[in-house]
Amino acid sequence: RRRPRPIHEGMLNTAALVYIATLGTVIGLACLGVFAVALEVWHYPHRDAMSLFFATLIAARLVNALNCRSLIESALTRKRKRNSALIGAIVLTCILTATVMYVPALRELFQTAPLKLKDFGAVLVASMFVFASAEVLKILERRRARRRHRPEHQRLQ
Repeated sequence: RRRPRPIHEGMLNTAALVYIATLGTVIGLACLGVFAVALEVWHYPHRDAMSLFFATLIAARLVNALNCRSLIESALTRKRKRNSALIGAIVLTCILTATVMYVPALRELFQTAPLKLKDFGAVLVASMFVFASAEVLKILERRRARRRHRPEHQRLQ
């Protein structure tokens, strides 16, 4: 088990703020990258590219929700209790997103377009980029934490 955080340290310590800022930037870049590819490479109309951006943003945030339950332990190896509320929220979000993109009346209201098969691939790749980035940050934080808790005589000078 991990030791509790120091009493004088706030909930949002430096490591948490770096994690939040870095992943926010990664999510933004992933969404903008998908949007740029849709417009410039696939020559999508603006509405289709915006829909792909929207879907990518939602998927990236959902992946991040699953991954940020710990800022140190990997989402791949951590044994956790099942969080039914989180799973329910993710399923509901997917249903609502699909509804906005595939129900004609809502599609017009929200100015979205249905996704094509290759669009789902782009969303998946962008989301996995976000997931991988979070895992790299966790690896770096584990290394930093180990160095910080190493006895003084074992630290590199």
